[in-house]
Amino acid sequence: MSDTWTALQSFWSSFGWAAYDEQTVFDDGNLPAFPHITYEAGDGDFGHETFLVAHLWDRSTDWRRLKTKAAEIKNALKNGGVKINVDGGQIWCKLADTMTFSQPIESGSDDPAVKRILINLTVEYLTV
Repeated sequence: MSDTWTALQSFWSSFGWAAYDEQTVFDDGNLPAFPHITYEAGDGDFGHETFLVAHLWDRSTDWRRLKTKAAEIKNALKNGGVKINVDGGQIWCKLADTMTFSQPIESGSDDPAVKRILINLTVEYLTV
């Protein structure tokens, strides 16, 4: 068992790309290599749903690798989602909405090869 933040780190890392809490600060502009995942990490109250967002990042001339990874994550979450064990219970991660689950969006980078896909999750904390 683990705390919420460690459990979310383990969940996102399980998809084979480096994963970072979006609050991670990289020293001296030492940004992580592509591809990678950044994600929101938060706590919640028992029985209440909340929304968390993750971003899949890549540097490429096309969207293929990003879309393939988004489909892999969506496949892992279909049919009721995934329950992640944490101290005192579980975190239940589900597809937020199949229509907005993954969206290609502007990267915010000056480099046109940098691309990202937004991932929307509904998360329910089944913890005490």
